Amino acid sequence: MKLTKIVIHGFGKIVDLNCKFNPQMNVFWGLNEAGKSTLQQAILALLYGFYQGSRARPAETEERERYKPWQAERFGGTVCYRLDDGREFEIIRDFQTSDVPTRIIDPITGKDYTSALGTKRHGFIPAVREHLGMNKEVFLSTAFVRQAQVKQLQGRKPVIDEIVSLLDTGSVDLSAKSAIAILEKKIKEIGTEKARVRKLQQAQQRLAKLKNENSQLKIARQELHQAIIQKQKQEHELQNSRHKLMEYQYLVTVKKIEQLRTQLQKLQTAEQHLKTLDKKAEELKVYAKFPDEFRDTILKRTQNLQNLKEQFKNIAEEKKQYQETVRRFQAELEKFAAFRSLAEQLPLDKFQQQSNHWKIVDQNYQNAQKDLAAEETRLTEQGLKKENLQCFQDLSPEMLAGIKQLESEIQQLETELVALQQRKAQTQANRGVVPLTQWSVLTGSLILSAGLLYLGIRGIFPSGILVGIATLVCGNGIFFYWQRKWRKWRAELRQVETKIEQFEQRKIVKQDELRQQLKPYQVGSYQELLERKSWGETYLQKWEALQKVKNERDKIEFQLLKYLNIVGVKEITSEKLEEVESGFKEYLNLENEHNMQVQQLQRLQREMVQVNDQIEATESSLRQLYEKCGISAEELEAARAEYDKSFAQKRRWLNLQKELEKWVAEKEGILATKSRAELETELQEIEKQQKALLARRPELEGKQSSLELRRLEQIVIDLDRERETKEKQVERLAERIQTVMKPHRARAEIEEEIAEVEMEVRRLLQFRRALECARDTIKQVAETYHRDIAPHLNQAVSEGINHITRGRYREVRIDPTTLSLKLVLPETKTLEASEYLSLGTQEQLYLLLRIAIARLLSESGEKIPLILDDPFVHFDHLRLEQMLNFLTEISAEHQILIFSKEREILRWGEQLEKSGKATVFKLP
Repeated sequence: MKLTKIVIHGFGKIVDLNCKFNPQMNVFWGLNEAGKSTLQQAILALLYGFYQGSRARPAETEERERYKPWQAERFGGTVCYRLDDGREFEIIRDFQTSDVPTRIIDPITGKDYTSALGTKRHGFIPAVREHLGMNKEVFLSTAFVRQAQVKQLQGRKPVIDEIVSLLDTGSVDLSAKSAIAILEKKIKEIGTEKARVRKLQQAQQRLAKLKNENSQLKIARQELHQAIIQKQKQEHELQNSRHKLMEYQYLVTVKKIEQLRTQLQKLQTAEQHLKTLDKKAEELKVYAKFPDEFRDTILKRTQNLQNLKEQFKNIAEEKKQYQETVRRFQAELEKFAAFRSLAEQLPLDKFQQQSNHWKIVDQNYQNAQKDLAAEETRLTEQGLKKENLQCFQDLSPEMLAGIKQLESEIQQLETELVALQQRKAQTQANRGVVPLTQWSVLTGSLILSAGLLYLGIRGIFPSGILVGIATLVCGNGIFFYWQRKWRKWRAELRQVETKIEQFEQRKIVKQDELRQQLKPYQVGSYQELLERKSWGETYLQKWEALQKVKNERDKIEFQLLKYLNIVGVKEITSEKLEEVESGFKEYLNLENEHNMQVQQLQRLQREMVQVNDQIEATESSLRQLYEKCGISAEELEAARAEYDKSFAQKRRWLNLQKELEKWVAEKEGILATKSRAELETELQEIEKQQKALLARRPELEGKQSSLELRRLEQIVIDLDRERETKEKQVERLAERIQTVMKPHRARAEIEEEIAEVEMEVRRLLQFRRALECARDTIKQVAETYHRDIAPHLNQAVSEGINHITRGRYREVRIDPTTLSLKLVLPETKTLEASEYLSLGTQEQLYLLLRIAIARLLSESGEKIPLILDDPFVHFDHLRLEQMLNFLTEISAEHQILIFSKEREILRWGEQLEKSGKATVFKLP
């Protein structure tokens, strides 16, 4: 059987879920609260339903109510599965009401199998039970493995018996079971000793009744004999009781006579005492009105006054001791006057913080010095002198930028000078052309104008005069033009030469300035300076770190020295700080002790004032009390003595009154019921009774008893009752002797009937033993067959644990009756119960056992799908890998559904999904 599809409209938190199952492996992965457990319950409910009978149990209804949808309106769904013979079924359930309407159809043809499979109330249709051959409980105990319940199968005998039966025959309808049931029915018809209406019990009851009748006859005969003996004994005891009664009656008269004589004597004594006491009471009558109600108050306040005075004395002595201690502490504190001033300005905790801070910074400073010295050594070895290295301290980025700027300006000046030199050379090259041209033009114009004038004057060229004049004018103009051009060239040349001179001066100044700035660093250029600076960067960093720590230390030292100057510390060292801290603590301890002593002294001073006020208040209240008693209270001691004397006389008078009352009560008690004459008359009558008893029993004369009269009278009453009881017992025994044998049959008749019934009982017992023997034989054969299952389970579980533990454990033994496991330990080759193994190994064993049972059950029926709810919690990495490989192998035969929150299981499922052997469902 393999699940093919599930559709859930609403079930708990699940809404509109549609899953198509892989025929081999299905992995449902999700974090906690993702609905994995709810989905498992939905699969189980759709397969088997909530109700497993025609009547709805409260627990089943409660479970259905628990899984009502949180949000969806529909409560139910559909599950489809395919049997090994190819048939497919679809179960449709609606859990909305307790009736649970359910249908089972063929998803391909639509044929309805609901009626054919036997529909019952509450949706109970045993389709899955018929197809798998197991009920819901067996399915849960084998194929459905919940988280942390792998071992739940062990010890569940009813489920184990049904599983074993299924393993035997593949069906719950067993021939052996039927035969045993028939024999049990026959045995039940015969009955046992405990049955009430069966043949054996009826025969045994009749036999017991006859034996009881025979026993009653024997008892009656014995009772007759005992009654005769008892009657004789009772008559003898009755005689003794009568004698004893007379004896105690005599003792009662003796006691009464003594009591009456004593009462008369006490009456006379009371009258004499009353006469004497009346006389003494008259003498003390003057103290009768003395107020004694203040006695307790006076005693308490007097005692309180004494206690207060003693307390005042003790406080004064204690105060004196504290004063001496305070003076001693003050003398000690004078030695720490400087620390007192220090404490007023700087608390100890602040001092300790700054001191610890200085120590840390000082240690950092020393470490920085060491680092700087090591760096100086390293750079010196590279050719840099310490003096040059020191110069880098002042080389700021601004200075470095200035040096670079100077070098750039010098280069710019050099470039401009080159351009000016070129310009000067060009100007000088043009210097010869201008004068030659100037004078050439002037000479040529003069010669030409002179020739033209000559020709004109001569008339050779009439226009020669005009042309000559014009030529002369043009030549002079050209001459003056070139003259101006010459002056311009001269000016330009002087300008260029001036600029060259200015740039050369600026260059010299800049070069001098650059040399002056580079001189401390012993370099000739900015590039060389950068190279040297790169060599000393670490040194500069360490030097800067040293300066930073030094500045921090100086700052802390400055703060500390402001306070430490008070105690005479001019220079800070770790030893000085520890010395100051020690003195500081010593001063504070002394100061605290001094303050505590001062506080105690002030407390004692307050207590002395309070106690003194209490003493005065107590003395005032005592004087007021003495005055109320009529006693002068100027001196409290004298007043106390006078009060004690008067109180003692008042007590004597009161005691006399009490004694008078006692004797009056004594007299009245004696005469409460009878007068003196009546007592004397009663005495005479009792003496007459005593004489009458002595006349009947003279031997009683002079007999005495230590018991009280009331006890003797009670004994007389008890003896009289006992006498009456014994007289009645004698009468009853006489009647019993006459009637004890009347209701019984003859002894021979009873014994003959007993023999007949005993024969019937023996016959029924023999028949029942034969039936029980046949039943036990069949059971033994069935149990032997059950034991034959064990080797198959042993082999399956042994192969699985060998595969998972990689050969560490190879052999397992399973008890077929309880399905408990024992493992052969490889070290000792002995069997060990699974309970003594690790929790992980136990769960591995019982998981393999469930799988083995499911596979064995599948051999005679449908292949059972396995639903595993994260049973790998206690597996280690290696065994988990082996178990997953094992499950992969068997998934080709048995469909497997694994529910897990472990990402390792998810990755394994996704890897397996690539081969088409698994489907992974990620729950939101």
